[in-house]
Amino acid sequence: MWRHSGQFDAPLPLSFLYLDETEDNVKVSDIVLPHVWKWRFQIVAAYAKWITNWLVILYSTVWFALFLLHIYQLTVPDFRAGLVIIMVVKDIGKVFPKDTEAPPAGVDDMTKLSYLHEPGVLQNLATRYELNEIYTYTGNILIAINPFQRLPHLYDTHMMQQYKGATFGELSPHVFAVADVAYRAMINEGKSNSILVSGESGAGKTETTKMLMRYLAHLGCPIQFLKHLAMPKQLGTTTQAIRTYLLERSRVCQISDPERNYHCFYLLCSAPPEVRQKYKLENPKSFHYLNQSNCYELDGVNDAHEYLETRRAMDIVGISEEEQDAIFMVVAAILHLGNIEFAKGKEIDSSVIKDEKSRFHLNMAAELLM
Repeated sequence: MWRHSGQFDAPLPLSFLYLDETEDNVKVSDIVLPHVWKWRFQIVAAYAKWITNWLVILYSTVWFALFLLHIYQLTVPDFRAGLVIIMVVKDIGKVFPKDTEAPPAGVDDMTKLSYLHEPGVLQNLATRYELNEIYTYTGNILIAINPFQRLPHLYDTHMMQQYKGATFGELSPHVFAVADVAYRAMINEGKSNSILVSGESGAGKTETTKMLMRYLAHLGCPIQFLKHLAMPKQLGTTTQAIRTYLLERSRVCQISDPERNYHCFYLLCSAPPEVRQKYKLENPKSFHYLNQSNCYELDGVNDAHEYLETRRAMDIVGISEEEQDAIFMVVAAILHLGNIEFAKGKEIDSSVIKDEKSRFHLNMAAELLM
């Protein structure tokens, strides 16, 4: 089945293993090398990342390997995380050429890539992400990758001043650059402008939108976040609002590990003791809607502090104490509803409360929603 060809004449040591074309299924369990690539019927075990001018794959990083598996529609006979990835390409036409002109650190605008295919785009994004460059342009489109950590230096006042009035593409890719272009177009052309923030669940859409609004507020509106500000015959930012066109309600009931549910649940569970006592809230691990994932805390995020900041922000925009209380009562009630379990009743197609614990959560939800 296997034939060893010895060493290959290359700057770095390469050894080849050839698979007979008659074999449909490949099973390899004892190869432990840092990097392994495969195309068609040939497996290359090497310490090099590239061979010839074809993109032949290996990354010891698990998440990027999975991206490539999906792109190339590959099978994995054996996978040892961080060590070995054996990939069998069913069609050599699915292997794309490498961009030999791309710099080692990637490009900040992917229109500069010689080959704008999906593997090349993903590799460029991964390369920049490893260097903590979370923003990349594709023409006038900004691609942002959620860093899952706080990066305050990217969004401070000094950074805002740098992008104020700068030509698009003059500075490194940034959400402020997109906001600035939209604002200048509105001022110069006298037309309304829209910025579409799109992405999958957990991609960072809400945080990106907050940064956009923060920058627009910084640009020139002296009275920020008023409900209405009349400015007749004068261009400028009058009001700002976030319009949610799709709320993922299913995300409340079911989450994937290691993601979190909506942040408001964790904030409320970290509120001061008197607040938690009022809503009969405990540790997030005690609620079904939250304990489906092992992620309860985020690095650099203090949920107790964020709760107080949220209440302060609600005060600033004019939400009364009664309205705030009503909002958090609904949030708490949702958590209690998730802990209600039912059992089969005595009658046909009937159900009853499973136990006293479920009855407690039912009573609490009913009380909070009254």
